[in-house]
Amino acid sequence: MIDDPDQKHLERCVEVASDALRAWNEPFGSALVSRDGGVLFKAFNQVGGGEANRRHVWGTLSDVLRRPR
Repeated sequence: MIDDPDQKHLERCVEVASDALRAWNEPFGSALVSRDGGVLFKAFNQVGGGEANRRHVWGTLSDVLRRPR
């Protein structure tokens, strides 16, 4: 069984996936959520421009996490 906070985060991922479709990308949305339920990062896979320009969320997240704070 899924609890309400997780359900809300899943619904947000579906919204992000819809954003991806509107941007001519594949419908994959992701969110990184902290233990207290705050959304730290959200994004979708970027596939426009062919295989050379493909960008998966995990790669984008990795770049964000490596940035100096």
